[in-house]
Amino acid sequence: MTNNQQLLKERNSQQKSTMNQQIIIIGAGASGLMAAYELAKARQKVIVLEASERIGGRMYTAVCDGFEQPLELGAEFVHGEQPITLALLKEAGVAYKPVKGKMLNNRKGKWSTQGEMIPDWDGIIQKMDSLNEDMTLAAFLQKHYSDDQHMELRFIIQDFAEGFDLADIAQASVFALKAEWENEHGQQYRIAGGYRKLAEHLHHLIEKYGGKIHHNTAVNEVKWMENEVTVFTADGQQFEGTKLVVTVSPRVLQDVKIKFNPALDGYLNDLSQIGFGSVIKVFLQFEEPFWQEHEKNTGFVVSDQNIPTWWTQSDKENCLLTGWLGGPEVMPLITVSEEEIIDMGLQSLSNIYGIEKKKLRTILVASKAIHWTKEEWSMGGYSYSTLQSETVRKLLRMPLDNTIFFAGEALYEGRAPGTVEAALVNGQETARKILQS
Repeated sequence: MTNNQQLLKERNSQQKSTMNQQIIIIGAGASGLMAAYELAKARQKVIVLEASERIGGRMYTAVCDGFEQPLELGAEFVHGEQPITLALLKEAGVAYKPVKGKMLNNRKGKWSTQGEMIPDWDGIIQKMDSLNEDMTLAAFLQKHYSDDQHMELRFIIQDFAEGFDLADIAQASVFALKAEWENEHGQQYRIAGGYRKLAEHLHHLIEKYGGKIHHNTAVNEVKWMENEVTVFTADGQQFEGTKLVVTVSPRVLQDVKIKFNPALDGYLNDLSQIGFGSVIKVFLQFEEPFWQEHEKNTGFVVSDQNIPTWWTQSDKENCLLTGWLGGPEVMPLITVSEEEIIDMGLQSLSNIYGIEKKKLRTILVASKAIHWTKEEWSMGGYSYSTLQSETVRKLLRMPLDNTIFFAGEALYEGRAPGTVEAALVNGQETARKILQS
C-alpha cells in the first residue's frame, strides 16, 4: 500500500468515526428542541429526526382559514413565572402579556363569579396536607367529601382535576395534584404570535450552532449497543450515532411505533403507570362577542356542559372563543368527527348563554377542533402523576448503557408538570447528562 493510499484510508476512517460521534434526537417538540440546542451549543454534532412536517410537537400554532389570528391548537398559556420559557422569549425578543378577565362559573344555568378555582380551596389543601400517605383523588374524595352535603363540591374538584390536569381521578396522585395546585396561583401569560415563536427561536439556535432538523422523518426502528446507535426511518433512511435521545410521548412508546433491537421491554413495561391524559380544543370565531352582553370583562367560563370550559382572548374586540374538554371523557369521542365536536361546542354555548344554536350558527365565521388523541405522534395531551409515576420516572431518567436517553415533559420532576416549561427543563437536564458523560 502506497503512502497516499494509507492516508486516504485513514482519512475515510476518521470521517466515518466523526459521523458516528453524532447524537440523534427523536422528536422536535419542546424537549427535543431544547436538548438539541444545549448539545449543539456545546459543539456536539446533533441531528433531530421529526416525524411530521413541522417542529414544536404539542406546541402547535396554526394559521387556519377564516380566523383573524393564528390558533394555539396545543399549548397556549405560560403558567406563571416559568424561568426557561420566559428567558427564551426575552432572548428572542418575543413579547408576552398577562391573561386578563374574570373567572365565571355557570352551573345549572346559574352564574357566579369564581374567586377561586375550587370553593373552600384552603380547606381542601389542608386536608390533602394532613394525609400520612399518598392516595388517589377518588379515594380522597370518598374519604372527605362522600356525603350528600358535599356532592356539588365533589363534582367541582373532579371536574377541575379532569379538565385542568387531564387526570383520571381513579389513578391521579393527591400529593402530586396538591404540589401542582399550590403552584398555580401566579399570573398567566399569552405569547404574542404563539408558541411557534419559541419553537422557531430554538430552531434558529440549533442551526446557528451546527445542528440539523430532518422533517417528515418518522423513526420506526432503533438498533443499538453501548455507544453505538443505528436509527432506521419509515422512508428508508439510516442514521448512525453514539447517543440517542427519545422525546416522544409515553403513549407513542406504548403503542410501539418505534421498535428497539435489543428490545427495551423490561425498561418500558411500566409506561402506563405514568398518567397521560387527552384533550379536545374547539375554536369558534364569531361576528360579534355576544358573551360581553353578560359580562364585558369575561376571561374564563367554567360550566357543567359537554364542552365545559371556554375562554376569550382578553381583547374586548376579539371575537374568538376557545373551548376545552379534558380527561377521561375525551376518549369515548375518539370516533366523533370534527364537525360533531364543533356542534357540541355550539350546543354548550347555547346552553350557557341561553341563545339558540341556530342563532349562534348565523354569526359563526370560522370553526376548528382538534382531538389530541388522534394526533399520530403525540396520541394525547400531557402527563399527570399516578401513585406509581415517581418510581417509573426515576427508572426512565436513567440512561441505558449511557447510550439511550429518554426525555420529555412526562419525565419532569417539579411543580409545573404538563407544561412547556416541564418539557424544556427535562430536555435541558437530559442534554447536560450527556455532556457530563
